[in-house]
Amino acid sequence: MQNSSIDRRAFVRTVLAAATVAPALGAGRNIYWGLGAVTWTAKAGRDRKVRWADILPDIAAGGFDGFEPFTTPALPVNDENMAELEQLAPRYKLRMSSIYWADRFDRASEHDRIRKEIPRFLGYLKRFSCDRLTIGPPPPTVEDEREAIGNMARIMDEIGRIALEQYNIKTGVHPHVGGLIENPRQIDLLMEKTNPRYFGLSPDTAQIWMGGGDPLAMYEKYKKRIVYM
Repeated sequence: MQNSSIDRRAFVRTVLAAATVAPALGAGRNIYWGLGAVTWTAKAGRDRKVRWADILPDIAAGGFDGFEPFTTPALPVNDENMAELEQLAPRYKLRMSSIYWADRFDRASEHDRIRKEIPRFLGYLKRFSCDRLTIGPPPPTVEDEREAIGNMARIMDEIGRIALEQYNIKTGVHPHVGGLIENPRQIDLLMEKTNPRYFGLSPDTAQIWMGGGDPLAMYEKYKKRIVYM
């Protein structure tokens, strides 16, 4: 990265400064800032469990509005952790911004299992009055990229249709470096193969740039399909 000297604290300070600008510009506030659990779980690794009780106080103290759980062994998206969040979130005046669901969506052989998971993830979101589901791409180690993305597209349309029609939740993919959906070619192919009514884009400027894309051009191209950033 060109400015590799910027550290996490400096980044958070910059984000929070930007967050305070919106209300001052007039109009109503329509941008809310959340912080993902990955900030803690990535540091913990696979061997140490993390608790929401250790995370939410820091998120609230930082001035953020919400939190984003994601599927990880250090802090699974399961009944136990959702129950803990249900108790803690009101205490810290925080809301769920999305759930980041990563799985082997590229494997047709896994789709029956994944279908059984759909009500669980969407049920958690509904429980927290959250209307966004973020899809994390599977690993890029596939024999046939086009076939793998085609497999992913089919289950994405299915998830997106159920989410929208039965739960009023919008679904989008989060392109990620080191994932099957990383660069502009892969993003375009997935967007081409999915139904815009049911499936969109949940981009991250840094991930788009590190994947070889132009964030502004990507946002302009898919501005009608962006559901979460």
